[in-house]
Amino acid sequence: MNYHRTRNSTSRGFTRREFLGIGGTLGALALLLRGASDLQERNDPFLADDFPMRTQVSLQSSYKGKVSHLYTARLYPDDLKREFSAVSDFFGTPITVFSEEDFDSNHPKVESVRIDRVQYPWLRDLLLAADDGTVFTNAVGYSQVQRDRNQQLSLTRQVQQILEHLVEEKALNAYSAPLLFEGGQVLKTDEHTLIPDFFNDLRAIPFHPQRDYYSARDLLQNIFGEVILIPTMLEGKVLLGGHLDEFITILSQDTIAVGDVTLARRIISDVDPSAIRAYQEMLRDYAQNSRNHQFMQDLPVLHAQHFPFAEEVAKMCDATAQVLGRHYTVVRVPLLVTSSTSSDDQVSPKLFSYNNALVEFPGKMALPVYGIKELDDEAKAIMVKQGYKDILGVDSKEGIFTKGEVHCNYFELRAA
Repeated sequence: MNYHRTRNSTSRGFTRREFLGIGGTLGALALLLRGASDLQERNDPFLADDFPMRTQVSLQSSYKGKVSHLYTARLYPDDLKREFSAVSDFFGTPITVFSEEDFDSNHPKVESVRIDRVQYPWLRDLLLAADDGTVFTNAVGYSQVQRDRNQQLSLTRQVQQILEHLVEEKALNAYSAPLLFEGGQVLKTDEHTLIPDFFNDLRAIPFHPQRDYYSARDLLQNIFGEVILIPTMLEGKVLLGGHLDEFITILSQDTIAVGDVTLARRIISDVDPSAIRAYQEMLRDYAQNSRNHQFMQDLPVLHAQHFPFAEEVAKMCDATAQVLGRHYTVVRVPLLVTSSTSSDDQVSPKLFSYNNALVEFPGKMALPVYGIKELDDEAKAIMVKQGYKDILGVDSKEGIFTKGEVHCNYFELRAA
């Protein structure tokens, strides 16, 4: 069984909220990598260089191929029975839900698998899948995203149990990758692997056996084939943590959707102010009734759209559209970046991302929707125009607070 068990790191890391919010700085990248250096200094046998990513890997497509199985990790699965049933029926595929509690989904294709702890629910970020069914996990067991040792141990155990299920129940191979990644940072077209520009640094590829002999760009191409580096760094900040799936959607062989902050602002500016107030009250009620009490302290403020972080995200998206436009037809979809009642807009901006969709070419898409009719309708119309006429709108109000929508929450395996 080709399975390298993950190990715990003692580094101070980031919650997903922090990593997407501030997007990190180069100093934050160094913190992220501290766990890797700790392991290297200990000569941990986990870092043996016998993983298969020393040669080129054909990653699973981000859009093409039948979705054959979906996996998710949820703290409160009973609250999401309706979503699980709808998503399973829409794609006609089983869903495996990893949770700390057993639950009965009342759906024949929704399976409950109990694990000790759901420390990190965004399953997408923990894994990458290749065309041959191999699954790769982060080189340091992804434990650097948690603050303290107990959280690190819990997350390491979560990753282990999920990989054990994939290996033992689904007959997949699971390996540690030679680079530090989060699954939302990597997207795959037919011709290219899209990755953030900060990966063009050997510090992000700490465990490749040939890292002492080649440039970071050469190693990335050795691993992924042809790559396009997406400009996520602006004046020393890594915006949105380099999570490309928050502002990029692969739609077809030649078409990519990129978020457009200006478009979203224009749409919102035309919405009746009384409707905006009613929407914010609805979100307040939602937060008040949520099991996550942090939501009430961190409500979105929809009229606050012009602040430094929002302007930086707008520039990043426009630059991304230019880079991808050299190779693909680019269409723009609304991406609302707004402030919150939190004291620090850099830490907790609110995203209304329609790019964080789960796509099955041709024509099927599970699309985040937020309940602002004008924004939801515009995003749907753009996707329909691109041939996605079968759209499942997935209520993503929770994602406004957690920065994790459909694509982040589900990890899929696709049939060739």
